[in-house]
Amino acid sequence: MTHEDTESIAALDALGVAAAGDLADLAEHIASCIPCRRAREDYRRAVTLLAIGLEPIAPPTALRARAASCL
Repeated sequence: MTHEDTESIAALDALGVAAAGDLADLAEHIASCIPCRRAREDYRRAVTLLAIGLEPIAPPTALRARAASCL
């Protein structure tokens, strides 16, 4: 796995869409690679800051009803 591959997986991980196998590879790589570990942290911070800056919106009524039926 290259550093570029690792950074791509780190970006996907920050968004919550990385595949489980990729996450295992990422964890193995960043255990010994400080620059890639920092890149992962940077992506996570960036996603958090983007989310904080968004205006909240109400979920669609149908979605709210489906979620309520699961409780």
